[in-house]
Amino acid sequence: MKMEITQRDVILLKVAFTILILVLGVRFLVMPQIEKMQESAARLEATKVIVDERQSKIDSISLLEQEKVKLTEEFQAMSSPYYSVMESREIDELITGIALKHKLFPMSLVIEEKSHDIFPAYTYSALAMVKEAEEALNEEEGAQASDESADESSDAAPEDENMQNMSQGLLNQNPVSFSVRGKEKKIMEFLNDLYKNYPSIEVKSFTIYKENFVDTDFKQVQRTVMECELIVFTCDEGGTHWQQI
Repeated sequence: MKMEITQRDVILLKVAFTILILVLGVRFLVMPQIEKMQESAARLEATKVIVDERQSKIDSISLLEQEKVKLTEEFQAMSSPYYSVMESREIDELITGIALKHKLFPMSLVIEEKSHDIFPAYTYSALAMVKEAEEALNEEEGAQASDESADESSDAAPEDENMQNMSQGLLNQNPVSFSVRGKEKKIMEFLNDLYKNYPSIEVKSFTIYKENFVDTDFKQVQRTVMECELIVFTCDEGGTHWQQI
């Protein structure tokens, strides 16, 4: 039996062939392009998230740097009334120099071993905040420079040691036993000068009495003697550098 292909069959074959071409074209040409576009969009979105995160870190670093500068300035202002760390020789020269300025005769000066005390709360707080800002800044910079991969390993230094260092050795008390001889008026001027112009020197106690002694002409002379207990405060961090009078 002989089959004849009619005009209708030809049209159907053409339609089927066209559909097949379209299906294959969509499957092997259009779909891969769509998938590539979707992958590119996903990568673009992920990159945008990373950029936003890094920009946020950059902004936070800038704020931390500003905070660190501000707190450092505040701490330096708070520690400025205190001297920087001084040797015993410098403390001797300081106290003796003030006495000589008031025309007093130093008789004895004994500097005891210095002790450590904690800063007043506001000063200690400022120093702690400076150090916290500095640590946070270092952590942010480390996180930014380290990787583009995710999980950071936290290698934060133990805080106990930092807090211990902050709570000890910041403010030094240098006890001084000092005695001078001279006119009572000059002694009072000396004490008044310490009170007004030397905030780093605290007069804990003093005793004034009369003493008889023999001068260079072998005459008995009565002079006023003062014995006092002083504390010279020095600051391990910050403070004002002492200059000889």
